[in-house]
Amino acid sequence: MVTFGQIEYSLMVCLLFLGSRETWEKYKTVEFKRKASESIKVLESLAYEYPVSKRAIALINDAIKLAEYRNLVAHNPLNLSLFEADAGEYETKSVIRSVRNDEKY
Repeated sequence: MVTFGQIEYSLMVCLLFLGSRETWEKYKTVEFKRKASESIKVLESLAYEYPVSKRAIALINDAIKLAEYRNLVAHNPLNLSLFEADAGEYETKSVIRSVRNDEKY
């Protein structure tokens, strides 16, 4: 299983060795999505010379989508919600919900 730390490391290597030292400096401390998007730009500029870049771009796009769920799990606790149902009975629902955005769970 590839972890996001390994993916982020690979993005940094991409920015440093396929981009430039300046690009690496600019993006080394930004959030994952911006770093990934800049890596895609670097790879797109090399796609003709390195056909494998297209596959790498697709994988980075997948990682961007997965990062939304990963961040939700990594930065928010599991909650057990207790609801009162009819006739004094209770229902439970366990969710991982964003503290910042009620619509993310």
